[in-house]
Amino acid sequence: SDCGPIPQYADASAKRRHGAAEGWPAPPIPSALVPPVATSTAGPTLGLEDELAALDPHHWNLRSIDVDQVRRDEPRLENHASKEFHACVLELKTGVHASAQAAVDELRLLRQRGAGAALNQGLRLAALAVHPFARWQDATVHSDPATDPHYARLLQAHGDIARSMLTFGLHVHVGLSDPDARARLFNLVREFIPVFTALSAAAPFW
Repeated sequence: SDCGPIPQYADASAKRRHGAAEGWPAPPIPSALVPPVATSTAGPTLGLEDELAALDPHHWNLRSIDVDQVRRDEPRLENHASKEFHACVLELKTGVHASAQAAVDELRLLRQRGAGAALNQGLRLAALAVHPFARWQDATVHSDPATDPHYARLLQAHGDIARSMLTFGLHVHVGLSDPDARARLFNLVREFIPVFTALSAAAPFW
């Protein structure tokens, strides 16, 4: 019987990805998944957010860090250092960059300055995913409605679920000026979400 025309693919790798077994046509690639043609000469921009763990060097457990004091001790971090929900986190934020190398170079400098400021509080900074033995039940959180209304609402809404998310990450923000390109990129990345979820399930401490 006539099954219709054989679907066309963007390239050979796309055909393999979508499972076209020999002799059996795979579904055609939706137009939303085809990479867009560039409509401007402006490339993507990058910015990094680094969540660092504050550690007590006497026992290497987590300890709260005074981020306001960090900014006072190191004024060059005034617009780059901020606190997070958990008080043992120092977040460092780069500016917007046109290349990954420039963003990494700035982050390296921010880490050096942050480490120096943390020393004034008797602390060490570490880039972790999760701490190997710290208990989230012992971690202090920022939840004062007067100074941290966002975190206070977060705690009220989610309670111990929010408290237990004692993780540290490096966030990579990519900026695209073309909204259509952003939508197409999200569609392309969506294919890999199950893989990322499976990888996260293998974390030994989470």
